[in-house]
Amino acid sequence: MNKSILGIHHVTAISGPAHENFKFYTETLGLRLVKRTVNFDDPGVYHLYYGDETGSPGTLMTFFPYGGAPGDKGTGQVVASSYPVENLEVWKQRLGVPYRSEVRFGQEYVIFEDPHGMTLELYESKSAPPTLGPIGGATLKLKSTAPTAELLKLMGFEEEGRENARARYRLKGSGDYLDLEQSDEPSTRGGAGTVHHIALRVADDEAQAHWRNKLIKAGYQVSPVMDRNYFHSIYFRGPGGVLFELATDPPGMMIDESVEELGEKLVLPPQYEPHREGIEAVLDPLEEPYKFAETSGQGDLVVALHGTGGDEYDLLSLVAEVAPGKPVLSLRGNVKERGARRFFRRLQAGVFDEDDLRQRATELAKFLERHPGPRVAVGYSNGANMAAATLLEEADSFDKAILFRPMLGWEPGPADLSGKQILLLIGRDDRIVSPEAGEKLAEVFRERGAEVEVRQVPTGHNLTRQDVEIARRWLSSSRETLKSIA
Repeated sequence: MNKSILGIHHVTAISGPAHENFKFYTETLGLRLVKRTVNFDDPGVYHLYYGDETGSPGTLMTFFPYGGAPGDKGTGQVVASSYPVENLEVWKQRLGVPYRSEVRFGQEYVIFEDPHGMTLELYESKSAPPTLGPIGGATLKLKSTAPTAELLKLMGFEEEGRENARARYRLKGSGDYLDLEQSDEPSTRGGAGTVHHIALRVADDEAQAHWRNKLIKAGYQVSPVMDRNYFHSIYFRGPGGVLFELATDPPGMMIDESVEELGEKLVLPPQYEPHREGIEAVLDPLEEPYKFAETSGQGDLVVALHGTGGDEYDLLSLVAEVAPGKPVLSLRGNVKERGARRFFRRLQAGVFDEDDLRQRATELAKFLERHPGPRVAVGYSNGANMAAATLLEEADSFDKAILFRPMLGWEPGPADLSGKQILLLIGRDDRIVSPEAGEKLAEVFRERGAEVEVRQVPTGHNLTRQDVEIARRWLSSSRETLKSIA
């Protein structure tokens, strides 16, 4: 029986929106989604596993797509994961994302980030498979490397070399390595783009029990064995703050799906199967940017965009009153801030992440291309700002817009909004979005040629019956949109 640690089993990280994560790892990197399940400790969030064709141990990169704010890449965490490739020049041409090259221990590394800021590296190796497969190494950033070096030696790693602030440790009998990088940076703050833990492989339960006893005797606080369905796990935190896992090779990804079925459907552990309907309702789609609710009708399509903390059902009753009889496409925001859904990130209250806003506005406009014909935006608060930004970035996205409590919180582009009709409803006593912030946005629309009406309502940030009546009358009296449908 082989009791040795065999190499890297998987790396688990936190990401932004699930569909962006899915698109990058399957399309840009060419990995296969081999398991679509949930975080066993938080079933309202996916646990996505990417790997080779069969999800072999050592090839797995897994994610919890919480969709929140970016984390900080400080000390006490894994800051880069490295893949060996057959031909580095081919990958430089294939990547399609910004990268930089760095020579380390006499070898070139291509360094880049995924959409949410997690660092990945590629290096050339004669033993690499034709497609991206095993994770060959990782970098741990630490305030002090010596204590973690002792841990690695205990687990069978040997020091291979030192270069600047970096020391390389390679596992006996394996090509896998861990680099320890000394840094005086502050400790990490978790969030999108950061690694949650790194898992090392053991052959089976017996080998895992051997290492659990050995680590406990060495003074580490090791968790009980946890059944993760596809492997059994124990966890402990290294002296530098990095969370380690020792995971068994069996049972493997095909315990509940055939090789042809891997990753095609949501697989739940037995304890959550009775709650499938509720779990599926809160999970975002992977293949689409938005989960949405629809109602049928005649005329212009009304696209509803909720405020912070809402969902795709929030504005349905309001739209039914404002635009009776019209078809509705009500979207769910795919960004989370402290658990509350939004349509784009902000840096702090009232301060938009402008780059994120522009990116998501372009994404929304592209999504709406699937729904040709005249479109009317109805947005509240964060959703109103999303609709406004989308109009200003991609003028053809909407023909009319009803914006409840919007504000100008970014530098808009030079859009031509000639022929667009826009109603802004501002709360006269709004302490979240000042009337002045709404008026500034109205002026931006006018400067770009839109027909703009601004109405101030004697209320705060909340919506009132007066809002509904003003919006209904405005929409019913606005001129018809003339647009041919291809």
